[in-house]
Amino acid sequence: MSHPDEPVPAPPVPTASPEAASVPTAPLEAPPQVAAVAMAAPHAAPDASTLASPLSSGAPYRVPAPPPALEPVATPELYFGPPPRKPRPLIGPALSVFAVMLWTFVVAGQFASSWTLGVRVRNGEATILLLFLTLVAWIASMRRSHIAVPPRTMMHLIWRAIGAGIVAFVLFVSCLVAATAIGSAVELDFFVAVVLVLISLLAAIAGAHLTSPAPPERTQRQRVMLVLLWIAGTLLTLVAGADLGAHG
Repeated sequence: MSHPDEPVPAPPVPTASPEAASVPTAPLEAPPQVAAVAMAAPHAAPDASTLASPLSSGAPYRVPAPPPALEPVATPELYFGPPPRKPRPLIGPALSVFAVMLWTFVVAGQFASSWTLGVRVRNGEATILLLFLTLVAWIASMRRSHIAVPPRTMMHLIWRAIGAGIVAFVLFVSCLVAATAIGSAVELDFFVAVVLVLISLLAAIAGAHLTSPAPPERTQRQRVMLVLLWIAGTLLTLVAGADLGAHG
């Protein structure tokens, strides 16, 4: 037994053995996020926005800010083709009236001069027919001109109608003088009549297109009447031409 006053020795401190000192210890692995930051540290410092709170990175309960709206860029319109034609409110109706005057003069004149298959048309009746059809064509052409290019006042429409009538009359007289001179020189009435009818046909087509490039809106009744008028005019022209060719 030991004496009560004898001091108690301290327990021995374990020391590392030479074998334990020679065993290498594995380093502690860093979390993936910390490792990624550590690997990027030598190249560039991490941005403060990447290390911010999860609220700034679009958490499931946080709607991210919408991207800024882009202003629409105006794209130029591409148009391929000729430019639209400009309406001619004076020369167009004048050509249409001239076409009707010339055609009526040739056809009605043939029925009044050498028609032998039926009752011959009198000269007065042919003149009345010429004036009536010219007036109808004048009114219809000015109505189409009024729709294509509306005048500023009623006085402008009146002067437009007077101008169209004067131009049509001048063209009509010029054709008659030329036809009379050519017919007296060559004595070919059939050839001169055919040329005059072709001129009236071309003038009618050109006058309609010049008055209003876009075709006007017509009702079903107006379209039927227009077709019937063209058919009747064609038949009368063929009959008058056949009579002129047969009896000169």
